[in-house]
Amino acid sequence: IQTSSEIISVDEPENALPEVSLADLPQLLQTACAKAGWNNLMPVQSRALPYLLEGRDLMVQSRTGSGKTGTYLLPLMARLNPAMPAVQALILVPTRELAVQVEQEAKTLFKGSGFTVAAVYGGVGYGKQMDALRQGVSVVVGTPGRVLDHLLRRTLNLDHISALIFDEADRMLDMGFWPDIESILEEVPEQRQTALFSATFDHSVMSKVNKVLNDPVMIEIAHHGETAATVNQYVLPIDNKKKPELLQATLNEMGAERVIVFARTKRRADECAKLLQDANFVAESIHSDKNQNLRRRILKRFSKGATNILVATDVLARGIDVEEVEYVVNYDLPTQPEDYVHRIGRTGRAGHDGFAVSFSTRESRNELNAIQKLIDKKLPIMPLESFEIDPSILEPKKKKKEQTAPNAEGKHEGKRRSRSFKPHGKNGARR
Repeated sequence: IQTSSEIISVDEPENALPEVSLADLPQLLQTACAKAGWNNLMPVQSRALPYLLEGRDLMVQSRTGSGKTGTYLLPLMARLNPAMPAVQALILVPTRELAVQVEQEAKTLFKGSGFTVAAVYGGVGYGKQMDALRQGVSVVVGTPGRVLDHLLRRTLNLDHISALIFDEADRMLDMGFWPDIESILEEVPEQRQTALFSATFDHSVMSKVNKVLNDPVMIEIAHHGETAATVNQYVLPIDNKKKPELLQATLNEMGAERVIVFARTKRRADECAKLLQDANFVAESIHSDKNQNLRRRILKRFSKGATNILVATDVLARGIDVEEVEYVVNYDLPTQPEDYVHRIGRTGRAGHDGFAVSFSTRESRNELNAIQKLIDKKLPIMPLESFEIDPSILEPKKKKKEQTAPNAEGKHEGKRRSRSFKPHGKNGARR
């Protein structure tokens, strides 16, 4: 699908991108960066900022942890009017955790500038969110469902929106979120700047961008399925029933601090955390069935080191932003290979090294093959001294040879089928 008039890959030298440094930015933005402690711009920021400051619609594909949030927040300060009491920018995110994360980073950048930000998301009451909106904010960060709720309650007005941002756009534009997003799009002005940011862009996104963007530029800092060079990736073959034993061996040998373990379902996450607790590991599970306040406390404990191991589901894969996560364990492989990229992006962030190891069973070979195809890499087996690994688990299942009866000479013959033969019915009559 042709989605833009200008598609640029920074890995192709013939496509020279305009780049900016901190010194090239307006003074307001330089001051904000200095207050936030930014000494240099990340590659995604230096290459996307010229287009965003120009007002172009944009699609940016960049690795998780590469600085996408700052990329879209900085231009808002040059575009918006801090004296205007109306909401001028809307940032849509897929999870509550990501909404809180973006709100915190925005408050850091906007400090002292006159710009204000409020996050709206489900799982908590409306009171504090409504109070913040009534006081007037420049930027709203929210999940689609809660943004739509506020629109229906008339506690949020989007008539003056000049910038619309989709963070984790591949998740935002999938079928689950799309109906709410369509309703929100009806409430924002057609004349606006729209930007999509994600580590991956799949077909569900590409089929909808023409409804969202106007003549966009697409910048690929990382190609589809590309993972950060700071994350070493491994696989461990295992029988499904031995996963708990392998997990404990991995934690004992590779370290059990600042580790995120991903499970496929909420129940599996709870069961895995309980097994670890019973084995005297300091672990907690986190998923969408837990209310927002509890999830916030769990993340805070993990961030501060009071909890060593976090067992999470894919819903949380894009909302956990904790510095220096040592490594990630895929206890269960994800059903969608793109989710693998987001999972392992929790480690190796902002230039730090990390690694990820995936447990693969005979039953999950298809998922492993899909992941390896996406990232264009065969995952090596991670050696463990304390656990015996069976590599044959990863080998394709051999087809059984067809058995035939011996003929008069004692040799086996293959099946023979006569095209003219028809089965007989009762009394030998042909049917």
